[in-house]
Amino acid sequence: MTMSEPDDGPVFPAEATHVSGRRFLAHLFDSVLVTVIFVAALVPVLILDAVVGDGVLSTVITGVFAVLAVLWLLAGHLAWFVWQESKDGFTIGKRAAGIRVVT
Repeated sequence: MTMSEPDDGPVFPAEATHVSGRRFLAHLFDSVLVTVIFVAALVPVLILDAVVGDGVLSTVITGVFAVLAVLWLLAGHLAWFVWQESKDGFTIGKRAAGIRVVT
């Protein structure tokens, strides 16, 4: 290879790179896991809110949880993928689907 020839990187067989369906299933699987974690965090808050009852404290708990919920759904969902893929190129869903990020 000379300096003028571009390095296209490794060449993979076509059947190894057609993963759209598996990628969709992997993302769906990961999204379900993130949602389960979110719901698991929601249950104690709902129990606490029910114990406290109506009033200012209940409103504060609901407001704090709403802010945390938005942060989790935005930042937490993104962080899940970054954290999982930075370890070894897999998320749990991608591992189940048999695909990974390769650079």
